[in-house]
Amino acid sequence: MKCMKKVAVATLSATFLLATLQMPVAQAEPETPYIEPETVEAVKSDARVVQLELELANLASQSSALENELAQAKVAELTAHNKLLETIEKAMEAQEQLDAANKLLNEARNDLAKVAQAMYQNSASKVTNAEYLFGAESLQEAVKTERAFRTITDTVEFKTGKLLAFQVIAQVAQQEANELAKQQEKFAKAAQEASEKVANKVAQVNAQLATAKTQQEALITELAKQKQVDINAERRRLAEIELKRQEQAKAEEARLLAQAQARQEAEAKARQAEAKRQAEEAQRQADAAAQEAARQAEEARKEAAKPAPAPAPAPAPAPAPVASSSSKGQELINYAKQFVGAPYVWGGTTPSGWDCSGFVGYIYRQFGYNLPRNTEQIFAAYRHKEVPASQARPGDVMYWPGHVALYVGNGKNLGANTPAIGTVISNNWGNPRYLRILP
Repeated sequence: MKCMKKVAVATLSATFLLATLQMPVAQAEPETPYIEPETVEAVKSDARVVQLELELANLASQSSALENELAQAKVAELTAHNKLLETIEKAMEAQEQLDAANKLLNEARNDLAKVAQAMYQNSASKVTNAEYLFGAESLQEAVKTERAFRTITDTVEFKTGKLLAFQVIAQVAQQEANELAKQQEKFAKAAQEASEKVANKVAQVNAQLATAKTQQEALITELAKQKQVDINAERRRLAEIELKRQEQAKAEEARLLAQAQARQEAEAKARQAEAKRQAEEAQRQADAAAQEAARQAEEARKEAAKPAPAPAPAPAPAPAPVASSSSKGQELINYAKQFVGAPYVWGGTTPSGWDCSGFVGYIYRQFGYNLPRNTEQIFAAYRHKEVPASQARPGDVMYWPGHVALYVGNGKNLGANTPAIGTVISNNWGNPRYLRILP
């Protein structure tokens, strides 16, 4: 009986326990952790510090981007300037070739004139074949006379052909000189535009740096407060970072300019080598032509029965009027001649190295005149004092697009031309304009 009760009690207990386990259990809500107010403020401060540092980095990045654009603009300016110098060199060479061609042309005209004069004086142009054959006293004399007249005819034909050839050469040289004058004007304009772009970019960079400096100061003040450090110490830290950035930007600019300059110098050396080769070839051909002319002249001299009398020498051309050596202009030129051989350095203004406007400006400063710094500014300032080429006198400033020099007189100028040529006296080329600055 007792056992039956114990079993019943155990069964009821198990049933109750099972029911209890199967009942749903209520979920307790999670408790929100407690964070100290000081910790919250510290996190916010750190986030603001990061934001401020990013803003400062962004200002530096903007400055670097503009400075890189400035470096690229300077490279373009250097390239345009060197292209202008290359054209000036070619224009000077073309003028030398034109002068040489005109000299040969005049010599050929004079030679042909001498032959024509000799024929006229000896009535050779009126003698017929019958006259020099039947008018001879012997067959030997007739043969000798016939050879002489044939030689004269050959000489006339040769000299006429030479004259025509030199006319073609002179025409080609003139066309090349004219074309190079047009190119010089085009490249001078391109160089001027490139310089203006550099000036505009410099202004943009300076404005950006000024704006960045103002913004940086406000950011530095807040940053020092957030980091709880001395503001002067923070300024010094950021100043060191900015100095390194600027040094890197300048180094990159110098690298780009050096690369461009090296490339231009290599191209200039190649042009000089080619010009030397062409000059040597031209000299070889000229020597061969001179030898041939000398040979034919000797044959004509031997074959002719009587050499034609030498014509009266042509009167010497009247010398071009030049200013008295005591004049201010001649005094200026005499002073400037001591600098022949000085090197050409773009942007230079002293005898240790100058560009074309730097040279002209330096010389005029010694005589109390302060000229504008670059070529186009000089022309703009004094174009109202332009004089015709026929009235040019020593000391006048000569202007070509992108280039200036000093007029020496007698068709020559003194100027700082290119790195390869330096400061030299050379023949005028193209169509320069003359500015009368001295009274």
